[in-house]
Amino acid sequence: MYHFVYLSFEEFPGGRDYIGVHSTRDLGDGYLGSFKDKTFNPTNKIILQFCKTRKGAVEAEIRWQKVFSVAEDSQYANRAYQTSEKFDTTGGTVWHNPQGEHTVCHTDPGPEWSKGVSPALREVRSIRFQGERNPNYGKTQTLESNLKRAEALRGPKNHNYGRPRDPEVCAKISVTKSGVATGSTWWVNPELNEETHSRSCPGEGWVKGRLKRKWWINSEGKTKHSVKSPGPEWKQGRVL
Repeated sequence: MYHFVYLSFEEFPGGRDYIGVHSTRDLGDGYLGSFKDKTFNPTNKIILQFCKTRKGAVEAEIRWQKVFSVAEDSQYANRAYQTSEKFDTTGGTVWHNPQGEHTVCHTDPGPEWSKGVSPALREVRSIRFQGERNPNYGKTQTLESNLKRAEALRGPKNHNYGRPRDPEVCAKISVTKSGVATGSTWWVNPELNEETHSRSCPGEGWVKGRLKRKWWINSEGKTKHSVKSPGPEWKQGRVL
């Protein structure tokens, strides 16, 4: 991974410049900045300084921007100074590799990287925010909030509006709901790793809830949401 400070610029007389930081595995990825000034259209860049780490590159970016007073000089498209040594993720995407490492890039960092956080980190986050540690624990939605949400998703504003449900999906729902008593509740047995519908508690060891499901994807790009892997050709995730 390359970490560097760059200066992107407009290649015509009177063209402006922009100083930023970038991390990539491909020096020819064509990245010219995440600036917000829509009137700035850079066509090329030069690398001012390479650094060993992302943190070092951001520290260098701060120094370069101060030297050239980029926030005050109209020659530069920077609207403000970089003031934090943390990774600025604006407009970037989180990626993870098989070793469980993470990065945030605007471009694909390489063939071994997959979009999103790793399954191990998702599991850690899930455990961390269970029960009382969840910021919404014990809270209930107000009637006013529910009505606003219903109105916001009504008619054409609903992402499924005008999209008929696949007959195969309807058949699966029918099978799932077959024999389910009206007014029943989902119950889960953590020790048995099983779940069931029932109007009352099925017995000792059962608590209200459902088993945690994960997203799985195969080489064809098809996805499924299930507790266990649908098969050996499936891996966790939603995007290839």
